[in-house]
Amino acid sequence: MTMEPIKNFYNKNTITQIALAIRRVESQFDSSSFITESLQQIQTKELKDRVIHIAEQLRQHLHYSYDESVSILLNTLAPEQNCLPAGWNQKIGISGFLVWPYTVFVSRYGLSHISISLQALYEMTKRFTAEFDLRPFIEHYPNDVYKKLTEWKKDSNPHVRRLVSEATRPRLPWAKNIKPIDSNLSRNIRLIYSLRMDDSPYVRKSVANHLNDISRIDPELFIKTIQRMKNSKKEQWVKRHAARTLLKQGHPRILNLLGYTTELALKVQFSINQKEITLGSHLELKVDITQKEDHLLYMNYIVFYLNKNGDYSRKVYRLRDSNEKRIKITKSVNFSNKSTRKIYPGKHYVQLQINGKTYQKILFTIRS
Repeated sequence: MTMEPIKNFYNKNTITQIALAIRRVESQFDSSSFITESLQQIQTKELKDRVIHIAEQLRQHLHYSYDESVSILLNTLAPEQNCLPAGWNQKIGISGFLVWPYTVFVSRYGLSHISISLQALYEMTKRFTAEFDLRPFIEHYPNDVYKKLTEWKKDSNPHVRRLVSEATRPRLPWAKNIKPIDSNLSRNIRLIYSLRMDDSPYVRKSVANHLNDISRIDPELFIKTIQRMKNSKKEQWVKRHAARTLLKQGHPRILNLLGYTTELALKVQFSINQKEITLGSHLELKVDITQKEDHLLYMNYIVFYLNKNGDYSRKVYRLRDSNEKRIKITKSVNFSNKSTRKIYPGKHYVQLQINGKTYQKILFTIRS
């Protein structure tokens, strides 16, 4: 079953839902004109551009001051709750992806109204997420925003606590880098460190992703940070998930910190089922490992993809952990084109990695 692109969520039905919600709060709102103009050329736009377009139409059709317009939008929101409803119900209010044009409205038109805007994003993130649209305020008012985030990290709502970590991520996906964040990563550590013990897995996952971002920029700061952590179940999970990039790189200090020895006596057999496959088919990897002692093994396989220019890009994939003395693994790997990677016919390679050490690199050919 093919999933419909997320951008198609913003269509006549959902734009009408926004219009009706606002009309219920403000009877003078021209819902018909808002719907008509929001739908103009929307089918030609990608996801973020659709959201921006709807936010622009909100600005055009809310003929009030910024603070009055924000008040109207906030009054359309669903009640605060941890389990968010999807979409809009006239007895409940706006939530989920319908809130995204609201947060964009705040970031595009509210930079000069920091107090009102931060409070608006605080409420909106409880119904969706404001991680992208808080970042312009961090860029322009870093000290003010970090002071507010220090308060929010103690909030009773996990969506707010997650926002503290997610909005300040140095490498937040889909977002541009922010100089006040990159120039003071230690401040980020101070901000999010207590959230490693948060009761919500949703929050702890964001903390781990945030720390993983830092590990790519400043490995030493990252290592110092996880060295401070204890061995509680929550902290162990955060450390492991946060260290995934350095683990895949075979970073010896990280491996040792997480209980993997880099001094191993192993007998390793690594093979593939065929030397030539067609584009779109599978390659079967076979791993047979014998170790004298029951050390914990962190096992990956590495694919060296042929690029269009003839160079190779290296991608590390997980196999599994095991401390058994005899380990046998069969792994089927698909080589089909995806939206994130194009497969080029020609010579490719696959390699085994165990606790940071790489073993033989095996050549195989993909035919079109």
